[in-house]
Amino acid sequence: LIGLALRARAAGTAAGLLVLALAYGLATGTHHVTIALAGPALLALAWAPLRARTNKRLLAGLALAGTLAAIAAYLYLPWAAARGRFPNWGDTRTLERVWWHVSGRQYQAFLSPSAASVGQEAAAFGRALLREFGPAWFPAALALAAAGSWAAWQRSRALFAALSLLVGLDLLYALLYTIAEDP
Repeated sequence: LIGLALRARAAGTAAGLLVLALAYGLATGTHHVTIALAGPALLALAWAPLRARTNKRLLAGLALAGTLAAIAAYLYLPWAAARGRFPNWGDTRTLERVWWHVSGRQYQAFLSPSAASVGQEAAAFGRALLREFGPAWFPAALALAAAGSWAAWQRSRALFAALSLLVGLDLLYALLYTIAEDP
């Protein structure tokens, strides 16, 4: 999606924006929370061609295309579940179960934005960061991240904004989303 947004930005055409809208809509059928978190980053990248084309009919058409693609992705789920094939994500054979899947009902118990849970998730994130990069590599990882951020800032402010939004919103979500069985 980021690649499509960059291409739509470079081309500045309605066709590029339409492809992005369709792909974004289809992507909601897999990880709709992740896709929602990526939305602001994609908008930051696609803002220039959208602003240049402030045609209300185009914006409505893009919204409709994305929405229809999302509906198509979710209409596929009950059909796939009725066939009894693996994987049957969320057992979407009934309208109620489709709604549970779309609304993320099975995951809502894991969203617990309390100070204690956020602190626990932050500590777990710190442990995972040190485990992955280790004390010897941790400064190098931070230096590379800073260098990459600086390069993005110099190359394209929209790209820097998109990456900052993507990382920031994902980190916020990770701190608010607690899964008890994760170590």
